[in-house]
Amino acid sequence: MTNTKYNEYLNFMSARERIMGNHSLSHKEALILRTLMIFFTANKKITVSDLLAMKEIGSPATVHSFLKKLIQNHFIATELDKKDNRIKYLSPATKTIKLFAKLSDSFNQTKGKSEIH
Repeated sequence: MTNTKYNEYLNFMSARERIMGNHSLSHKEALILRTLMIFFTANKKITVSDLLAMKEIGSPATVHSFLKKLIQNHFIATELDKKDNRIKYLSPATKTIKLFAKLSDSFNQTKGKSEIH
């Protein structure tokens, strides 16, 4: 990898940290949002139970506390299953979709920039 590639990556990571920091998102919260965006862009549904079972994110109690905060701060939208009200689906709210669009724009802007900003 050339220095230019390293610098592109470093520039993107700096921009990412600024963008995520503006929203006061922790690493785990960002991981939850990224997971929701992966399901969303694949046109798949994910439930609260599915997310709580993902041990790589954290313990169920930890994930639940992050989910609660993200829902309260309008990063995540919820929808009850039409047949079984015990099942709750999660999806990225408009705020999250805009956040990831901003991250994508930032990534595209750092391509080809060899100077670290």
